[in-house]
Amino acid sequence: MSLLTRVLFLGLLTLSLSIFGADLALAVTGEEILKGLSKRYQGLHGLSATYSRKTQTELTRDIFQNKESQATGQLAWREPAFLRLEQKSPTEELMVTDGSTVWWYLIAEKQVHIYRQLDLAGEMAPLLSFLTNLNELKKNFRVKISPDESDRPKQSGLLLDPRQKDSATGRIIAWCDQDFQLTGFDLLTVTGEKTSFYLTNVEPQSWELDQFSFTPPQGVKIIEESAN
Repeated sequence: MSLLTRVLFLGLLTLSLSIFGADLALAVTGEEILKGLSKRYQGLHGLSATYSRKTQTELTRDIFQNKESQATGQLAWREPAFLRLEQKSPTEELMVTDGSTVWWYLIAEKQVHIYRQLDLAGEMAPLLSFLTNLNELKKNFRVKISPDESDRPKQSGLLLDPRQKDSATGRIIAWCDQDFQLTGFDLLTVTGEKTSFYLTNVEPQSWELDQFSFTPPQGVKIIEESAN
């Protein structure tokens, strides 16, 4: 798993023409979903959510018969590029970024990995751009309908392909329910890795900046890493 995908460890959604179950008489169009999301989250500057995460690579799917890596925790975001992921299970970990530096604290191992001057143009960029620009998604993404998924019943998925990207930039599928509440997102890398976040308790928040800074505790091993 790449570092930027781990950064998203921690780590929301949009345009899809999807049918919310057989009991719904009319399909909701992509334009209606875009307008619903924009109206619900207009002026969004930050949010919090409880997440469960599944990560699957081409290798695990082909060789280990769909074996997945799973985790749960709390997510916090503040515009434009502040993220905090507090993993609760299967092990306690903390990832914090202020948009340029990433601190990854492995609590049980008493190690802090530090990635400085992180280039956010890769896998993290679509997620941050989505959250920051909910009112103008078409400006930043090519939007397509995503097929229904059995583990996301009565939800609409919007496949977002960034208009500005390089060879490392992935895509995102954003998910919402019938009330246009964010319910999760899938991060799709160019190497075939898929990381799915399932969100509950999504709430707008006004975070202070100190939520996205980190001072390593006394006695831990500090490892300076390269972002490449």
